[in-house]
Amino acid sequence: MFVSDFRKEFYEVVQSQRVLLFVASDVDALCACKILQALFQCDHVQYTLVPVSGWQELETAFLEHKEQFHYFILINCGANVDLLDILQPDEDTIFFVCDTHRPVNVVNVYNDTQIKLLIKQDDDLEVPAYEDIFRDEEEDEEHSGNDSDGSEPSEKRTRLEEEIVEQTMRRRQRREWEARRTFGPVALGVNLWPLHWRRAPGCSPVP
Repeated sequence: MFVSDFRKEFYEVVQSQRVLLFVASDVDALCACKILQALFQCDHVQYTLVPVSGWQELETAFLEHKEQFHYFILINCGANVDLLDILQPDEDTIFFVCDTHRPVNVVNVYNDTQIKLLIKQDDDLEVPAYEDIFRDEEEDEEHSGNDSDGSEPSEKRTRLEEEIVEQTMRRRQRREWEARRTFGPVALGVNLWPLHWRRAPGCSPVP
């Protein structure tokens, strides 16, 4: 799910916790990490920083640390894949994802318990509607249950053909949407800087 208030829904949550930062090896991620480090040092937040390059390193690092932390911050990694499917975390694990990779995985968008996206919704995200993505499986189950009803064969066949066409179009649109791998228009530091700016009177400036 998207975090609407970064301070209340993100920073004030992790401020009293031990957190682990997974940081990608690019300039944008390093700049955002510097901002968070300045905030954490100012507020004495306990954190561990782990640089990662690619999914194999992320998976390995998560397996090594998952028993020690419940809160994970992913900087410029994690948004465009199904995190829960890849990492298989415990149910009480929370991921805060600050990432410019696009498109954002729809499972991350519609998971409102473990995935918290630190991404401004005014970006051009073009996220498909929930019904267009997840109702296919429900409809498939309905088809299997309706095969034994008393409808006329020709009527059932026509209805089924129409629904198959609709499902095919939706799945094609989803594949096209997911194929547009790119970066968002706003740097990570721009999203996180307001947190530091509001906290600045008691903090050292970011190096």
